[in-house]
Amino acid sequence: QIRGGDDRGARVKGEAIAQEDAGAAAGLLGAQLPMPGPPFAWDRSGAFAQAMRRAQETGAFTTAEVPVDVTNRWLHARLYPSDAGLTAYLYDVTERRQAERRAQRQSRQLQNLYDAAFTLNTVRERQDVLNAAVQISRDLLGTQQVTLAVPNDPPGEWQFSGLTGPPADDLRRVLE
Repeated sequence: QIRGGDDRGARVKGEAIAQEDAGAAAGLLGAQLPMPGPPFAWDRSGAFAQAMRRAQETGAFTTAEVPVDVTNRWLHARLYPSDAGLTAYLYDVTERRQAERRAQRQSRQLQNLYDAAFTLNTVRERQDVLNAAVQISRDLLGTQQVTLAVPNDPPGEWQFSGLTGPPADDLRRVLE
C-alpha cells in the first residue's frame, strides 16, 4: 500500500504483505522503498498525483491514464483508498494506446477517401476535376508537392494542374 510520506519513497504497510511471505518480507516492514527521485518523479503531467488526491479526498475507487515522463510509455493506474492508506495498481497500457492511435489514424484516412469520392462526384468540368484531384492528393499525401499532368488536345500537348508556374523542362521531357 502507498501512504503519503516524505520525498524519499513510500512506506510498506504490514497488512499489505501476504501471510506466506511474512517471514521473507519482515525486514521490509516500515522500510523505505527506493523510488527514482522524488515520489512519482516520472509523473511530470501530475495526472497520477491528481488521481491519488482525488481517491483520497473522495474515498472512491479511481482510475487514471498516466504518461510516463518522456518515454512515450503510458500507465493505467487503479487506486483503491482505505482507512489504512491507498492501494495502487499500475499497468503498462502503451501498446493498447498505440493500437488506438493507429486505428484512429486509419479511420481518418478512410473518411478522407470517402470525402474525396464525394467531392469528385460533384464536380463536372475538366479543370474543376483536376483542381479537386490536386487538392485531394495534397490532403491525402500531406504535401503541397503534387502536380497532375493530363493529355490535352491536340495530341502531344499536356495540361498541368498544381503548378505555380510553367512546368520544368525535365518534366516535359519525361512526358514526351
